[in-house]
Amino acid sequence: MTLRISPAGPGSESQPVAGQPVRPPRSLVLHADDLGFNPAVNRGIIDSFAQGLLTSTSVLANGPAVPHALALWNELELRRRHRLLPSDGYRRLLRDPWLPFDLGVHLNLTQGRPLTDGYPEELLDRQGRFPGVFPLFWRSLARPRRSIATAVEAELQAQVELLLDHGVALGHLNGHQYIECLPLVAEIVPRLANRYSLRNVRVAWEPGLTRQLLAEGRALGWGLAQVKRLFAFRWRLQASREGLLFPRCYFGTAHAGGITLPVVDRFLQSAAG
Repeated sequence: MTLRISPAGPGSESQPVAGQPVRPPRSLVLHADDLGFNPAVNRGIIDSFAQGLLTSTSVLANGPAVPHALALWNELELRRRHRLLPSDGYRRLLRDPWLPFDLGVHLNLTQGRPLTDGYPEELLDRQGRFPGVFPLFWRSLARPRRSIATAVEAELQAQVELLLDHGVALGHLNGHQYIECLPLVAEIVPRLANRYSLRNVRVAWEPGLTRQLLAEGRALGWGLAQVKRLFAFRWRLQASREGLLFPRCYFGTAHAGGITLPVVDRFLQSAAG
């Protein structure tokens, strides 16, 4: 969804000043992944729509709490349509358009069990579960057999179709733990986007990341984030070539669980640069 809340706040539409370029209006998406992970995560995300300013989320289709998540989502949408959310007043102050909240699919190859039978054993752990992001990363960097790529695409397709079969109106695609940036998955996502008319994707290429992390004294986090940033940049180029849609700026690759108001403020300052 093209969203939503102007970072400058209400009343920010100033008149043009002679000799200065006029900036186009900007929008802000506030997003949370992992809907369906467990009931506590589900409630936290839904409460962030109802009580806060969240505008977007994505469903972990193989998550154990997907039925619970979709029931809460349907209730949230009913309350939104009848303007019964506690956050309605704040959203009006910020001139957030009265639009449906955005729900996407959170493609997953790193946690839980696959939805499809016959998923490649080399991409599973000994218990038959997805192996985690680092094993997937290293195994996927090797040139996979065509049968592996075919099986991965079938699994991701099954995750999309599970939600469609539940009547979910999907608005975007993204990947759990940024798997959409891995070359193997990056080749598949555009085909899914075209097949299911889901042209909005996430590109987790983050401006100002080096300055942000070094200012926080997080040298190790900076190093890991640079690896993510490299693969995200390659995915950005591919998504552009494929004509997919994504926001100009993205923030949060290195701040999971630690996005505070001061961090958001620094994010917005970087986006304005």
